[in-house]
Amino acid sequence: MRRSRIPQHEFEEQRKKGRKERIFLVQHVQKREFILHRSYCRLNSSVSDEHMMTQKIVNGLNVQEVQALIEAVKKEPGIAQARFHTSTNWITGFQNQASVKDFTLGGVTNSTSRTEPFTVVGDHPQELLGTNKGPSSVELLLAALGHCIASGFSTYGAHMGIPIKSLVVEIQGDVDLQGMLALPEPGKVRPGFQKIRAKYYIQSEATREQLQQLAKLAEDLSPTKDSLRAVPFSSELVVK
Repeated sequence: MRRSRIPQHEFEEQRKKGRKERIFLVQHVQKREFILHRSYCRLNSSVSDEHMMTQKIVNGLNVQEVQALIEAVKKEPGIAQARFHTSTNWITGFQNQASVKDFTLGGVTNSTSRTEPFTVVGDHPQELLGTNKGPSSVELLLAALGHCIASGFSTYGAHMGIPIKSLVVEIQGDVDLQGMLALPEPGKVRPGFQKIRAKYYIQSEATREQLQQLAKLAEDLSPTKDSLRAVPFSSELVVK
């Protein structure tokens, strides 16, 4: 039995229709993922403004929104898959400028959340052949660790119902600069941090035991600290 051939114009129409359907499906999935990303900030459109105003704020964070984020990820673990991007432009010597803007959540790149990129300038002090246009890369790394741990205090404190009046995170890191100079021979001395120490100056009405538990959570669940897990780390909690 011979199969009847589909006329060329009908074949082209079916191909275009199938392509449109695939594009619609991709757009629908992306839109659904985008809504899921936004859901942890606003549970859904049925939540009234009046209700949002009555929600509990601890450490500058909405406790219900923190819980909503956790529940959203429980239901859709895929939305927790994140990718962050930076682009560093070398200027001269040790001077560089990094740009941070887009990020990806659940496979969807967000280019609109930040209207302008953040810029981070880095350099070396004059004693290390720089021009003091910005902090060194290792200092920026310590600052990033401090940011992350401080954010952990805020987030998990809100979740645990622990209000924080004030918090200062001081980070120190030890580096033997022989390593980056390949002295006394390449590989003999590690070029990176040999040890990192943190000190938390915190003021809160919570008990020391609760604050110690909070500090442990902030450290153990810090993505930045986990990324530095090869470096020995120690910390001290100072309750003011």
